[in-house]
Amino acid sequence: MCFSVELIKSRQRLEQSLNAKRHIPAFAQFQSYLSLQKTPEGQEKIKKSLNLKRKNKNHFIVPAEDFRVFPNFYAPVVTQENNQRVYQPMRYRLRPQSSAEEVPSQYNLFNARLDSLETRQSWIPLFGRQHGILPFRAFYEWVERNGRKQLIRITEHNGDRLLYAPCLYDIWQSPDREFVIRSFAIITTDPTPEVLEMGHDRSPIILEEDAIDDWLTPDQFNKEELYCILNQRRPVTFTCTDAHNLLSPKNDVTL
Repeated sequence: MCFSVELIKSRQRLEQSLNAKRHIPAFAQFQSYLSLQKTPEGQEKIKKSLNLKRKNKNHFIVPAEDFRVFPNFYAPVVTQENNQRVYQPMRYRLRPQSSAEEVPSQYNLFNARLDSLETRQSWIPLFGRQHGILPFRAFYEWVERNGRKQLIRITEHNGDRLLYAPCLYDIWQSPDREFVIRSFAIITTDPTPEVLEMGHDRSPIILEEDAIDDWLTPDQFNKEELYCILNQRRPVTFTCTDAHNLLSPKNDVTL
């Protein structure tokens, strides 16, 4: 499982590295949701439209100053529209298009196992249809050390290059058509030897940059070819550091 990921802070670097444009309507819509949830009346409206069990003061959550994204936080995800790469805010935890209400939190809808893309109901409608890329710098996991849980930060050894994780995404719309939730899950696979040695049993897939366009245009490929694309992985040697004191501060920043 990928407990959380660390994004890059530079919007310019994201756009230049991936040749992607900001999806202005999606960001404007998301900003309107952030503004709405600042008032009790807006929070009640969100609760009703999203069919939430209880009112949530901050349903639409952006990263804090360390740019770490946890499940239910929003992150910029790259997709392909009209032969152009664009990035837009998506929630890191899938809300399936067909769901009448939020899926209970005990179900992992933020990581899609590679071996379940054609067997788990959440992923079947998306694999081969709705693909995205999450650019990030590091990911965080809880591991056991000396009988205690320890948070570690995992990143590429001796490198500051962006890592590109393949994603599946879905788009949910409220029955009153007032809200749209774009959400995603990172595809994970068996760990690299060093991640396994660190004490964790999963890793996000890291795609080669040359494989990004193919992954973002799945309608051009059959399922077997899509698995081949997912196997075009960048050779990455990971290293880890103790991250127990790197928990996110509460002050938010803009995506």
